[in-house]
Amino acid sequence: MQDRGTRGPRWLLMLALVVVLWMAAMVAAARDYYKVLGVDRTASERDIKRAYRKRAQKIHPDKHPDKHAEFLELSDAYQTLGDAETRKIYDRYGVDGVKKHQARKDNPQAHSQDPFDIFSRFFGGGGGASGIRKGPNKAFNVDVDIEDFYRGKTFTIEYQRNVVCSHCDGSGAESPADIHTCDACDGRGVRIVRQQIMPGFITNAQMTCDRCGGAGSVIAHRCTKCQGQKIVQEVASVEVDLERGANDGVEVVIEGEADEAPDYEAGDVIVKVK
Repeated sequence: MQDRGTRGPRWLLMLALVVVLWMAAMVAAARDYYKVLGVDRTASERDIKRAYRKRAQKIHPDKHPDKHAEFLELSDAYQTLGDAETRKIYDRYGVDGVKKHQARKDNPQAHSQDPFDIFSRFFGGGGGASGIRKGPNKAFNVDVDIEDFYRGKTFTIEYQRNVVCSHCDGSGAESPADIHTCDACDGRGVRIVRQQIMPGFITNAQMTCDRCGGAGSVIAHRCTKCQGQKIVQEVASVEVDLERGANDGVEVVIEGEADEAPDYEAGDVIVKVK
């Protein structure tokens, strides 16, 4: 006969285990990768890439250590929805379906890439503090009434900014198939040129490839939207919150809303209010 004194703690332990498993299942079920990326379910592949790019540069743990878990979740969402096959599985079976699909493959870890490696492919570098290149800031001076400093005020400013072309995702090519390795430098971006310094004396010099401009690749057909420039201009707007009691000349910083480029993250908009 089982001792009643030990049966109680065992039941409590089992109940606690059931609650933990239920909570974990609820968290997994509640996780919506489309909401994590901030796109709807009809979003195109370019929309998903663009959403990842914009969000990742704002919550990178090097700038916001408290957002490390959010950054990892963003990476999971992009890996899942950025691949046509896993996206279809996710749409039908959710996160568990994607995990089971990966487990059936020969390499179950193939889908699980380092989040910082993914980030570095967008912005260059290793994903660390030295790997994140930040573009120039945009500065604006705004004059307001003195009463606004006492009462506080929210106002909007509009401006022109460069953004990564959504049609080519910053590649400058009409399609990925239009990007080819430069055959002049074999993709290295540099060429070795023999130079004669004086009669009988020849040396080798390394020079930037004149065909690809050091890019290592050439484009067969340029993007019809940005004409190969990789960026386009748009009219942007930001809301500026002037807090009640702020000092004259206060600077309000809105992160990541200045110019974008394929190889660096957007700078900040700095509004000086007088």
